[in-house]
Amino acid sequence: MSKQRICYTHAEIEKVMNEVSHEFDQHGLLTRGLRNAPVVTVSSEVGYMSWAHGLYIVQGRWGYDTGTIYVPRVSLVRLLERLGRRRTTLRDVLRHEFAHALAYRSGSLVRDWKRFEQVFGAHHDGEYEVGIPGDHFVTGYAATSPCEDFAETVMCYLRYGGEGARWRRRSVVFGKIELVGELAGRVGRLGLT
Repeated sequence: MSKQRICYTHAEIEKVMNEVSHEFDQHGLLTRGLRNAPVVTVSSEVGYMSWAHGLYIVQGRWGYDTGTIYVPRVSLVRLLERLGRRRTTLRDVLRHEFAHALAYRSGSLVRDWKRFEQVFGAHHDGEYEVGIPGDHFVTGYAATSPCEDFAETVMCYLRYGGEGARWRRRSVVFGKIELVGELAGRVGRLGLT
């Protein structure tokens, strides 16, 4: 296995951001709010973040703005991966973080959508009850909260080109994946592109 670098160049970050933005657009998820989300490159990972990701949306703490995507050039994820953690691609991390920006920068599109609560089992900004089976989530990290579940679900939806068939045997996950497809239709109906 080849060693992964722990530092991204601005050109690498820009290239993958453009590719992910194009994926969101192709799948009908690129709203005006998401298109206008500020993206800031920082020299290292600082502030409120998930240990599972090298990029993060900061939720209004330490002077960072909610809905802004902060991209560290030096990735803690890459360091952890060298210690044997799972491999996370820059593309998947950006898909995840763009999903957070979609939720936070598109008004009530996601965060106050009653259908979201029905499918995900809680309000976007709420918490999950203890004891939900692990097979109800696309990843272990998705089980931490509904907002992370949404971001991980969008990430998987885009990773597999919007194809949900692979999740059919896991009905709860399949419902969440289908909801992302419904969300794309909702974006179009509401004229948010």
